[in-house]
Amino acid sequence: MLSPAPLCSLTYALGRSLYVPLTCRSNSRTLPDTRGPGFVLPADVVGSLLEVRRLELHVAHASGGGDGNISSGEKMLLPPLDLSYVSHIDDTVTSPIITDDMLCKDIESRFQEAKRSRKQYDSLVIAGEGEPTLRLSTLLSIVRRPIAVPGSNN
Repeated sequence: MLSPAPLCSLTYALGRSLYVPLTCRSNSRTLPDTRGPGFVLPADVVGSLLEVRRLELHVAHASGGGDGNISSGEKMLLPPLDLSYVSHIDDTVTSPIITDDMLCKDIESRFQEAKRSRKQYDSLVIAGEGEPTLRLSTLLSIVRRPIAVPGSNN
């Protein structure tokens, strides 16, 4: 049975930026696809992108995810994904399993985790494997919603 709850973080950090992937779907070739078959990413990035695939495509397991015991600094290939290009995704029609609330809770959790480890994010980047503007209503909902950032006044 497909777990509707994320099995790992949907967001990932690269440098001092926190990335929020909204979809694995695209209206053109994805960045990993354009980089060729040997393009590797940090293992935690691959884990997050595979989790987005798992939830969005309603599959029990997105291939290539490993066993969850990923060491820091390890690099992995993101398995190719053979999907048709799409021109838009209507969240009001598709009832996405990756909800605005789910993403905002993940973002807040990452900021709390960062504060505990004395790390700081300089930016929140809405980007991932797919084209984020395909889920424009979700994108706008996230950027308009105040995120509870530890140490801030919101």
